[in-house]
Amino acid sequence: MAPDFGKQRPEAARRFPIAYLRGSRIQSLMAHTPVRDPALYDVIGLPSFDPNDSVDPTASWGLVQDYFVQQGLQQKKIDISTYLDSTTRSSTTR
Repeated sequence: MAPDFGKQRPEAARRFPIAYLRGSRIQSLMAHTPVRDPALYDVIGLPSFDPNDSVDPTASWGLVQDYFVQQGLQQKKIDISTYLDSTTRSSTTR
């Protein structure tokens, strides 16, 4: 995106890539899965996170684990937070 656009309209500059990626993901899923109705993706519960909230995926992955346990694909839920590294790494510390 043009640098001036990001400076003049920072909210639109922040929201556009999020919307673009969401749309791209749904288009890809519709093209490569049997689920062709885009409205269904709003109720399926794909693992994700709210870009305006925490980046901790534990809650959404908990829903996925609930499904796996219910289907007999996983014996019990695990605490995935023990496998996550939530520390921030700066690109200047390389």
